[in-house]
Amino acid sequence: MSSSATEQQPKPDAILPVPPLLPSNVTLEYIAEGAANVIYRIHVPSPPPDPSSSSSSTIASSSAPPSPPSPPSPPSPPPPQPPQTLQTRLLRLRKALPSTVPNLQSALHHLTIFQPLLGRDNLIGHDLVRLAPNIIRDANDALRVAEATETRPPKRRGVYLATVDDDDDDDDDKPYGVLVRDMTSAAHDRSSSSSTISLEFKPKWLAQSPDAPAGAKRCRTCALLRARRKSRSFCPLDLVSEDERDLRDAAGWIVVGNRKRLQQQRQQQQQQQDSKELEERLQDTLVSWLRHTPLLRRLRELQRRFDPVGILGMEVVGREAGTGLDMTTDWDFLKAMTLRDCTVFFKIHGIGGEEDEGEEGNDGDGKDRANRNRYRVEARIGDLDLKSPQGGKLTYWKAVEQELISGGWYMGTEEEGTNDDDDDDDDNEREHRRQGCKALTG
Repeated sequence: MSSSATEQQPKPDAILPVPPLLPSNVTLEYIAEGAANVIYRIHVPSPPPDPSSSSSSTIASSSAPPSPPSPPSPPSPPPPQPPQTLQTRLLRLRKALPSTVPNLQSALHHLTIFQPLLGRDNLIGHDLVRLAPNIIRDANDALRVAEATETRPPKRRGVYLATVDDDDDDDDDKPYGVLVRDMTSAAHDRSSSSSTISLEFKPKWLAQSPDAPAGAKRCRTCALLRARRKSRSFCPLDLVSEDERDLRDAAGWIVVGNRKRLQQQRQQQQQQQDSKELEERLQDTLVSWLRHTPLLRRLRELQRRFDPVGILGMEVVGREAGTGLDMTTDWDFLKAMTLRDCTVFFKIHGIGGEEDEGEEGNDGDGKDRANRNRYRVEARIGDLDLKSPQGGKLTYWKAVEQELISGGWYMGTEEEGTNDDDDDDDDNEREHRRQGCKALTG
């Protein structure tokens, strides 16, 4: 078994650089939120005019005699300032939940675990920043106003931002945030005047669950979607398939899943091209990227490495070894579950406007161009906060596996009529339900 998490975690202050200070006069624009974090765009006010730049004619017009110059005051050392690239960064603030990891610890995990595993150029970045005391307070006030005006998503209401970064009583004056690369289409990009389109998707379980029974017809993700009565999406196993048809099917589902986002971007950029034409171009570009990128295969390899036997299998191994097993301290399993819930953020430069030759871009290994056509592609991974065993997560994960096995969801043998919407499925959906995942059934 792997070593415990508590044994392997050094103190953040011993490794991380001193974080810069985000000043109190910035304005935060709400962008989106998930279960654990809220994302904001940062607006920095323009600096006030320099009085020393006033013209001599203006000074001479004053009726008061000039005052003698004051003696210079001793300079004070300025606090560390945030990077000058705030226009290409978003601010991520964590919610006050038992399962969210403090930002200091999260920054340490990002630096010592995920950067070495995946490469810095393949990640959206994770730069720690100190916050002025009013920033969290004002952001929470804005969330409450959004709730009162019913503009905050209903399922996110009632949970607010953490006002301290950890549970220490003496840390009340140390709130932190995280700066991440802005992968939205609105990000400032001086390298191109062409329209940019952004997509995102979760690759999920790129390898079958080690707990799945032999001969399973569905992968873990598809089995869970079916059990939860959710609409079909792409099968994660298709993302790493060698079959062009599987890649095209997965790319098509990714585009469909981003339709609302695409519509908003087209309206903001006042694009005139046909939406169907744009979706076809996006699908072609995604297929090209999936075919060439090593990034998703690397994710699959890491998922397998860090969880070779599954959460149920780990308990069996512990019993057979006569040592028992403390799941709250299994470090590698938490890495695997983190890598199964990360997000790929995808930007395609130039695809929303006039066709052009584009530039080479990041294809998922930071070096080569995956998209061999005319568009510059940038793909990076985010949402890599190491999963916490707190908040009942371990009990939940174990219960899910037991449900998928006992309910026949892996095998496709669930009772007829288990899903109330069976009669509403189209022919393709019924066929997929009958046959299962192509990668598993051939």
